[in-house]
Amino acid sequence: VGAAAATLGGCTLVAGLGGDHHLVGGGGAGGEAPTGSTTATSSEVVSSAATSTGVVSSTAAGNVNCTTKSDCPPDGACATYACAQGQCTEMISNEGMTLPDPAGNCEKTTCVGGHVVLSDDNADFADDGDPCTVEGCSSGAPTHVAGNDGAVCGPAGHHCFAGQCLECADPSQCPQGADSCVAATCTGGVCGLVNQADGASCAAATACKNAGTCSAGVCNQPSKSNGITCNGSGTCVSGGCCFLTVCGNGTVCCAVGQYCSPGQQCKP
Repeated sequence: VGAAAATLGGCTLVAGLGGDHHLVGGGGAGGEAPTGSTTATSSEVVSSAATSTGVVSSTAAGNVNCTTKSDCPPDGACATYACAQGQCTEMISNEGMTLPDPAGNCEKTTCVGGHVVLSDDNADFADDGDPCTVEGCSSGAPTHVAGNDGAVCGPAGHHCFAGQCLECADPSQCPQGADSCVAATCTGGVCGLVNQADGASCAAATACKNAGTCSAGVCNQPSKSNGITCNGSGTCVSGGCCFLTVCGNGTVCCAVGQYCSPGQQCKP
């Protein structure tokens, strides 16, 4: 990474950097670092505490008188210092090297011109463990956006709906009642059942049954009288349409191949 450094008012400005970069540390005399600055040493993992654009802390080593190396700034991850001819001298190291930093912080830490520089890294995002969010980065900060609708999550029967792990978002996503007299409900993301009002219509009339009505959550559909002609040529028997031999004084539909005996019994 190429960069030019210039000293202005005690701060070192690094030119030639694209995007959003933040300088951390750098060492040297020339003024007190701003509040909240981070100075990285060669043995530490650089934190991502600096997130504002610009110089977080930076000073120049030049024009610092010294007798021994201990009079100079401490060595950092991107520069070391020596005392030569009574002056502290900075020696840039690890130029362009990516330094270790916390995983998932959406930033990358690199040595540029002797300084630790933080820049946005949209590939460095972390999973928050919630199956109903989509992970990413925005302006150097992790994001967790509601998503993955329909994905399985949490307890059995739960799915992601608008970032929440629920049983349902609509009654149609719940187990339905045995018939139309029991309606599915979805309240607060939880499925349930409720009986329809007594007397509500539930089933249309058929050839041998009258229209039904609800009673205590059950659809009652009365049978038409036995013997009524159904579907053109059949006979109604206990609510069904029989096209075969009818016995039991019109109440029994014999099986295929049977006949009705004089005693009103189905016989083979």
